[in-house]
Amino acid sequence: MSQLKVSNKISYQKVPCEAFFDAQQNQRTHLLKLFIVLKLYFPEGKTRLNQSVIEQIAFIMDAKSTSNVESNIEKLIELKWIRTNHKTGYTIFFSWDHLRSQNSWYIKRAMPVGWDNYKKIKALTGAVIYGYLYLDFWIKLRRKKRVRIKSRTYQFLSVRFDYRNTPAPVSIYGIEKIFNIPKSTASLLKKEAQCENYLKVIKDFSDPIGSKREMLQWCKLNDLKESIVYYEGNYHFQLIDLILPQFSFKKRKSIEP
Repeated sequence: MSQLKVSNKISYQKVPCEAFFDAQQNQRTHLLKLFIVLKLYFPEGKTRLNQSVIEQIAFIMDAKSTSNVESNIEKLIELKWIRTNHKTGYTIFFSWDHLRSQNSWYIKRAMPVGWDNYKKIKALTGAVIYGYLYLDFWIKLRRKKRVRIKSRTYQFLSVRFDYRNTPAPVSIYGIEKIFNIPKSTASLLKKEAQCENYLKVIKDFSDPIGSKREMLQWCKLNDLKESIVYYEGNYHFQLIDLILPQFSFKKRKSIEP
C-alpha cells in the first residue's frame, strides 16, 4: 500500500453545529465522520479517490471493509456534500460554508475537530448539542432576567455576570422536543461527552420535601412526573442535570438566507 500524502497545514476543522444536529437527527453520524476525515486529509478540497486512497481511509476509520467506505462516499455524493469531476478524475469535497448555504445552516458556532478527536463522534455530538443549549439558556435568561424551571428559579445577576463558569440546566426532555432525538439517546450522548471531558455534569436536587408518600400523591393529583430521591438524609425532587461545557466553540462567518 502506497503512503498517502497528507497536508499538515490544517490541524482541525471547524465543523458547524448544525452538521452535528443533522447527522444525529438523520442517523448519519458515520457519514459526517467520513467527511471530516476527508476534509482533514485533503484540506485543498479534492483528491483522486483511487483504490490505494480508499484502503488507507478504511484503515484510518477502522472500517469493516473498503466497500463500506465506497458505499458511504456514494451516500455523500447523494447528499451533495461531495462530487466527482469525471473529466479530471478528481473528487471534490465541498466547503463547510457551501454546505451551510446549501442546507440553510445559519448558526455560526462550530466545533473544532482534529486528528486527536475525530473518532469520538458520539462524544462530539453530545458536546455540541448540550453546549449549544447551554449557551441558548444563558442568552434567553439574559433577555428575560428571571426564569423558573421545575422547582428552581434562575436569574441573570448583572450585566457583568460571567455565565461561562456557571452551570445551567439542560434537559433530555428538551433535547427530545427540540431535536427530535429520543431521551435515551440524549442521555447516552451526554454520558459520552462527559466521559471524554467535554462536559461537566452536576446532579441537582430540590430542598428537602418531607414525606415521600404525600409528595408522590400530590404529583399524581397534579399530573406531574417527578423523580424523588433520597439524598443526604432527606427526600428531594431530582431536578434537571446542570451542564458546564469544558470546551469552547469556534465561530464561522455569517451565511445569508
